Amino acid sequence: MKLKRLLAIGMAAVMAAGVAGCSGAPKDEGGASGDKIKISLWHIWPEGNGGTADCFQETLAAMKEKFPDVEFEVDAVADSGDAYKTKIKTAIAGNEAPDIFYTWGGGFSQNFIDAGKVLCLDDYVSAETKDKLIEGTTNYFTYGDKLYGLPTRINLGLLYCNKKLFEEAGLDYPETYDELVECVKVFRSKGVTPMCVGAKDTWTAAMYLNGLTARMAGTEYTNKVLNKEETINTPEITKSVELFQNLIKEGAFDDGAIALSKDESQTAFLSGKIPMYIHGSWLCSNIFDSDVKDDIVVRNLPLIEGGKGTETEFLGGADQTFMINSNTKNPEKVVEVYQFMCETFSGKIYTTGNGLPTWKGEFDTDTIDNKLIVEAAQMYEKSTGMSLWWDTALSGEDATNHLETVTEVFTMSITPEEFIQKNKAFLK
Repeated sequence: MKLKRLLAIGMAAVMAAGVAGCSGAPKDEGGASGDKIKISLWHIWPEGNGGTADCFQETLAAMKEKFPDVEFEVDAVADSGDAYKTKIKTAIAGNEAPDIFYTWGGGFSQNFIDAGKVLCLDDYVSAETKDKLIEGTTNYFTYGDKLYGLPTRINLGLLYCNKKLFEEAGLDYPETYDELVECVKVFRSKGVTPMCVGAKDTWTAAMYLNGLTARMAGTEYTNKVLNKEETINTPEITKSVELFQNLIKEGAFDDGAIALSKDESQTAFLSGKIPMYIHGSWLCSNIFDSDVKDDIVVRNLPLIEGGKGTETEFLGGADQTFMINSNTKNPEKVVEVYQFMCETFSGKIYTTGNGLPTWKGEFDTDTIDNKLIVEAAQMYEKSTGMSLWWDTALSGEDATNHLETVTEVFTMSITPEEFIQKNKAFLK
């Protein structure tokens, strides 16, 4: 099957973004040095890391060729242990951010917008450019009906299964939560750690819990909770926490998972020792470069009997972007470079198997070696709803507080009811 063109995709119940106006008017003075304009750029993919890093290096090369009048000052900080998040927050607070910087949408960038630190794109991006974007991919970069970022890729939360280990255990891939628990029990009885998680990087554990919440409460209601329009204190969300702790009690994860980072835990999955992993679609690239690339299949998260989530709803969304400093000295030129970068990067990400595209284009899937990402794209075509991971959807201290309660849930330090009450303090 050829996915010749990834067209506009209907998405129900996307999260409404916060309220913010276009403040922080750009300055008009020139920024030329000699015959060239300097544009500073921060991203999270250091050269030599493969995958997305290679895509971005190719994008940078294309930018330098297209814009010979620009001198790029590029800085890369690997996004491990939240190092980049700390760096960009500090830089923006101190008015030391670059012209273009990588960031996340939703709640993560809300404070940047509120403080007037980001250039509003409405006066710079044409309707023709916006028409190139896949429907729904700017939802998490739109604040108060104003656009502040162009998307680079769509990320989905997926269940990765090692078919070789499933065949050896005589199991089918789980389509429901009850089937997932049964798989956990069978693998554990055989001395195999059933699922991968590096809970030291709490967001990896949160992805499991957030997925269960979306499956129990449905994406529409979950998004309303994240936007503080509906209460978190419901039987369905309480039940999702209970189901997460039940997986832990059944031995789904490594006993030492709370002390393992994402990279440390992921090594075991990529070496074929762990059969199941709930993680983002960006993992398709890591899998393709591993020894298990021919053994892994992708599935949507299991449904829950009695839950309101459907098989065409997904955890995730187009949450990654770059934004422009509102004080950039050459806004027109910077936006021109920025648009070219985002569109070029998105296409390269998909054709190299590193993510799902956010810009419309013709893609002959026969030429894409990484078939996992093609399969994920075909799954996304049927999407009817998306719910973003909570640590990105929530802003500032809310995100931090949520992740702290996820750790407490993971270590069984609090009950589901206590989790609800702690989160209710900053949600609704």
